Amino acid sequence: LELLSDYDQNFTVLVRTLQKWAEILWSKDYQKEAATLLEYAITIDSDISKSYDLLGQYYASTGDYAKIDFLKKKASGLRSSNKEVILHHLTQAYPDLLPNII
Repeated sequence: LELLSDYDQNFTVLVRTLQKWAEILWSKDYQKEAATLLEYAITIDSDISKSYDLLGQYYASTGDYAKIDFLKKKASGLRSSNKEVILHHLTQAYPDLLPNII
């Protein structure tokens, strides 16, 4: 049980570090590089809602609306208490693109 707890703590440190790094890049106008980090975080099932928010903004700014739908699908598969928050934010931010499945 202790080993699993260590793995969980290490995962949490990883996704938080990726988020902080991405936010620093974003603030310095390196949105594309930040998006790369955030995409990785989401593929490993990060449940940090800001990751989804920033990626949604990036995809909207590049006109890649299909990837916003991908974000919602990834969030739908999360096993986290943040799942509903993430889905709600994406639906509110992009109501014309995403059907409400909450």
